[in-house]
Amino acid sequence: MAVAGAIRTSRPGAAAVGLWQSTWRAGERIQWQQHVRRIAAIDRHTMDRQRKAGERRMARTQRGGAESDHNPLRTQILLPMTWVRPPLSRFPRSWDYLKAYITTKARDLATRIGIEFSSKPTFFKKRLYKAHTRKLVPLAKALHINMYEAVAKGDKATLRTVCGTAMADSFVRLIESRLPGRKYGWELVRYNWKAWGYPRVVDHKLIPSAGDPMNPYKPGDIIRQVVVAIASRQRRVEYEFTRESKEWREVPGSEKEVDVVENVVLNQALDRRTFAPLGEWKIISLVGEMTPEKFREERDLLKLIEDRQAGEMEKRMGLK
Repeated sequence: MAVAGAIRTSRPGAAAVGLWQSTWRAGERIQWQQHVRRIAAIDRHTMDRQRKAGERRMARTQRGGAESDHNPLRTQILLPMTWVRPPLSRFPRSWDYLKAYITTKARDLATRIGIEFSSKPTFFKKRLYKAHTRKLVPLAKALHINMYEAVAKGDKATLRTVCGTAMADSFVRLIESRLPGRKYGWELVRYNWKAWGYPRVVDHKLIPSAGDPMNPYKPGDIIRQVVVAIASRQRRVEYEFTRESKEWREVPGSEKEVDVVENVVLNQALDRRTFAPLGEWKIISLVGEMTPEKFREERDLLKLIEDRQAGEMEKRMGLK
């Protein structure tokens, strides 16, 4: 059904005005800022707290206590070089971009193969890690619908269940800033671009996180991140409560129908020893395509972080 104010895109991957675009962009920015702060901005007070916590955990481990202190905030991070390439018709004509794209995808594949092989208890036994790749797209579609339905209804509890902490916080702020006496409706009209392979997995990373330096008995968890591109037509409408009729009525001109391609980032942590999931899959961000400008920015930032970490290591070893 045609709706006034519909916005259409001419091809998959083209820029589209999403229904909650400002919100997911804020969530993406928050994810990256938190990642940088965790790596590069650890002060003495934080290090002291980590040292004391590590000593307590080490004491519990030496006494035979169980380690069950998984912190989702340490693993719900948008991994660097989350690469969603543009369609071939708009692929950047840059040798550095192409080389980095091939290198990143090859490194991701090699890491996944290495972790899958390392999950085998012995050479002749089956691996403990199960990818279940066929379930990823249906899972992303279900979480995507649950997320936007919860945003429309203002269901904060469901958002905390479906989304990561930073993503849920951004949606909660959006809900709390709504005008009083208003409610919203959301509907997924249909999935688009099926002939182009949508929805599909466009990025898949499996990366071991750093362990606790103060507790060698507790290795870091494994972060699994999957990006699923979903092309869909969505409809949103606003309602207001009128005192005269004492009923909810549609706000004139509020109904919008949008064709949009969204790259949904799913995140899950795995135990380093058993490779069992430490929690449910959650949406932690919605990301855009990797542009040459964004690639150079992330590359320079990663180099800065690596140089800073190397300098701190040299200071602790007394080499500087």
